[in-house]
Amino acid sequence: MIPAPKRRWFRFSLRTLFVVVTLCALVAGWLAWNLRQMQNRIQVSQAIELRGGSIDWGWIHEVDLKKLPSLWQFLGAEPAFFITLPADKFTKQDAANIQDVFPESFVKRDEPNWVALADPP
Repeated sequence: MIPAPKRRWFRFSLRTLFVVVTLCALVAGWLAWNLRQMQNRIQVSQAIELRGGSIDWGWIHEVDLKKLPSLWQFLGAEPAFFITLPADKFTKQDAANIQDVFPESFVKRDEPNWVALADPP
């Protein structure tokens, strides 16, 4: 009777293991960074609303909007169309930072309308 052949195990080198582990770590790090960006969007949107700003959510004018990154859409990011910030509570640097967090939206600071009063006669 012929003995059954021994099962042959898959073999790979240590270099292959290092390459696979490195690629997995890069992908995991990229996903973690994107998830952190999503959490940051939530925190910034809450801070905007607490300080008196307003956010217009959703695809209102899809043609005019820059697209969200595809992974962010897959992770469930809700697009913001227009963000209005009161000028007395947000600086221009705050507006620039918010624009970085919400790349698809238009960020506008409401400047107060200053009326120059004439000197009384």
